[in-house]
Amino acid sequence: MDRRTYNTMMEGLLATAIEKRNVLGKDATADIKAILNMVDDLQTFWNGDETLTAFDWAYEVEKLVKGNKA
Repeated sequence: MDRRTYNTMMEGLLATAIEKRNVLGKDATADIKAILNMVDDLQTFWNGDETLTAFDWAYEVEKLVKGNKA
């Protein structure tokens, strides 16, 4: 995995989480939690040593989803 692919993947998951929150509102809670868990797992697996980026995607996904409520 290279830095560009990793960041593109994480950006896609972030966009998916925000879209679910905007479309489904509170009904998306379980889906968003699953996405947050996936982001955390992927971050740990692919970037545990922060060689791809020091950016904390799990934190950013959670922060942006909470800030974009329907």
